[in-house]
Amino acid sequence: MDARDQRNIAAVRGFYRQEREHAAPNIIWHVPGHSPVSGEYVGWDAYFTTMVSRMEPLDRWEVEPLDVMVNGDFVVATSRVVGERRGQRIDLRGVHLFRLSDDGKVAEGWGFVNDQDALDAFFSA
Repeated sequence: MDARDQRNIAAVRGFYRQEREHAAPNIIWHVPGHSPVSGEYVGWDAYFTTMVSRMEPLDRWEVEPLDVMVNGDFVVATSRVVGERRGQRIDLRGVHLFRLSDDGKVAEGWGFVNDQDALDAFFSA
């Protein structure tokens, strides 16, 4: 693994810790499904504020990265997603695909879970 691979993995791990400096200012984040959270978020405010506000109210929201794998400017991370909201609980497995910019920031991301219908119901309640 070269220095660029290590940098990109570190950036993704920092991104999971909500460290804004690991996200490109013009980040594009794709949320699949058919819920109020689904859609495309462009820019820091859209990702860190608008998307989060559409997820509320949350009693618990944890995304635990498990395996983080790199292939150049693309990083894939498997994860466990646990949430509690309005009396509902989810515990899902997921994957995030990240595209990193030349300067090692998350420029674009896509999320996937093993039960999209359950996640849609969770955010639609």
